[in-house]
Amino acid sequence: MVMNKLLFYIIVCLPTISSALCIDYKNQVNQAVQTKNFDQLKELLPTLEKEGCASNYIEALQNKLAQIIAVKADELMMNGQFEQARALLQRSTIVNWETQIIRADIAAFEGNWQKATKLYDQSLDLINDPQATPQAPDTETIQKIFQLASEAQILAGTLDSSRPVEHGIMLDDIRGFKPDKLLIPIKFEFNKSALSLEGEKSAQQLGKYIEQHDFQKIILIGHTDAKGSNIINDKISVQRALTLKNYLKKIGVKIPITAIGQGKRTPLMLDDINRYTEEEINSLNRRVEVITE
Repeated sequence: MVMNKLLFYIIVCLPTISSALCIDYKNQVNQAVQTKNFDQLKELLPTLEKEGCASNYIEALQNKLAQIIAVKADELMMNGQFEQARALLQRSTIVNWETQIIRADIAAFEGNWQKATKLYDQSLDLINDPQATPQAPDTETIQKIFQLASEAQILAGTLDSSRPVEHGIMLDDIRGFKPDKLLIPIKFEFNKSALSLEGEKSAQQLGKYIEQHDFQKIILIGHTDAKGSNIINDKISVQRALTLKNYLKKIGVKIPITAIGQGKRTPLMLDDINRYTEEEINSLNRRVEVITE
């Protein structure tokens, strides 16, 4: 899971004592952090605040507390103890990208893809905010979260129109990680190439995203699940990519758009195939990839 790398950050990146008033508590703080004792650390925080420790030092410790809780909650979640994991996460004094990842994973394991999508996106937004996350995770970790967010977005079935267009998986650059393509959940009428109502809403969000950037061209790649023949799937995937292209042109997208179909030839490379049911895997493969240039 994403959280496996957190132990390194918690142990190595200890906060630095920045106030003489806090020196007496240095050993207790370091011991609590190194042993991942969130109860001891949480009990120390009010005392440190009362002693007048620097605000940046308190914030650093709050972040360490959230990280320790997230690691433990991840262990509980992986053992199927979702309620215990939720209860533990409530003990964190702040919300950071690590806690949101665990909440997203719990929602995903329970099949609540709308909630999982929002939480994964929030995690990416927090990572992208230097004030919320002074020390960003490595690019490999960000890429993994981006992939999980993209998969959840497809299974949720529609782009979230209640939030700004450029957030989460729609960000161009997440602390140095630059996605090379978007996986857009475009729903079509059953066994047809016509956009469903939800599909139109997602296409409108995609159109807004394109308008906010200086792209030279767009490539839309339609895909299908493994059911049916290559001939039929190739035809469906091309038709659906063309339908999306025509809709984008209709709502005012002026840059060149190329629409192609891959049928069932290139199934989505999933982060962890065991996370999904067979039907969810089929849904993930029925996707439209958007490549911007």
